[in-house]
Formats: sequence, structure tokens, C-alpha cells
Amino acid sequence: MKEILHERQRSGTTIMFSTHIMSDVEELCERVALISDGKRLLFGNLAQIRREHGTKSIQVDAEDIPDRLQVHNPKSMGNGTVEYLIEDDRTADSILQSYSEAGIRVDRYERMLPSLNDIFIEEVANARTIS
Repeated sequence: MKEILHERQRSGTTIMFSTHIMSDVEELCERVALISDGKRLLFGNLAQIRREHGTKSIQVDAEDIPDRLQVHNPKSMGNGTVEYLIEDDRTADSILQSYSEAGIRVDRYERMLPSLNDIFIEEVANARTIS
């Protein structure tokens, strides 16, 4: 089914797709409308919506971890990749700066955007507290 939808997309066909499976939306859709309780919560380009909801964590591939970041208990993702949650005084820029100041070469530094599922849960919760 997904391959058929991809074929139609490539040919320029507009497809309206309704689902509760957000991973399918992320895979198949460029623009999204999130609706809850009959109200439109979000509408627009999926990539832009994810960027607007901000960086939630940073993944770094490097040989070592700077001493000053050890206290933040980075989550090991395997293969030398660690993930840091963005919180309080720890920003994406300060994490990269810590590696630079420690003289540790960074092979990959990636800002991790929230999933559409995380955004939907946050938006629904916000809408329900306002109502």
C-alpha cells in the first residue's frame, strides 16, 4: 500500500491520508493537519512543524565524552553515539562547545527533533488544559 502511495506522490497526485499512526504520517506526508476533538491543532509542512517544536536532544558521535558532560549521564546509543537531553542550562550549542574545548573530534553532531507523535501528544495536552 505504501509503495502505491509513493508512486502516486511521485506522479504529482495529491493524496489525503487519515491515520492515527504518526510514524506512517512521517514516512508518507509532506504536509499535515493534526485534529483533536474536532479542532485543528496544527497545519503545515511536517519538517517545519518539527523544527518549530524545537530540539529535544542532541546525538554525538565522538571518540570520548568531555569531563564536564559526564555528570549529565549521557545515554549511550551504541557505536560511540551518545544522546544528551536539552534541559535547563544545557543547550545544543553548549554541548558542542564542550567537545570543542576538550579537544575531542566530533564525527557527527545531530539535533534530534521531536517525532510527530510527541508533538501530537503535547498539542492535545495543551489544547485540553486550555479548554
